[in-house]
Amino acid sequence: MKYVIIDGTNAIVAVEGRFDLVKSMEVENELKTAVNTQGCNKIVIDFQKTMFIDSSANRLFKKQRDIVGGENIEFRNIVHPAVMKALKTAKLDRIFTII
Repeated sequence: MKYVIIDGTNAIVAVEGRFDLVKSMEVENELKTAVNTQGCNKIVIDFQKTMFIDSSANRLFKKQRDIVGGENIEFRNIVHPAVMKALKTAKLDRIFTII
């Protein structure tokens, strides 16, 4: 997998640069594999190297919430202000845990 690392029952997503439509589609496919065939029940989005997210990434997060539950998704290492701004604009900071 290119963007998802399996750590026990955790699927850790790390996207470098822009988290856009193309990468969102790839991440979604990798998360399907992680959840459906590898038994992951928690998703951790590591934004350390992510500089930008668009609405397709926000939709992906909301879709995954329906699959694993909002309490099983957390955002970590938000370094770039543009990422936090996008999360707040979409009100995802109210739905998901940010560490």
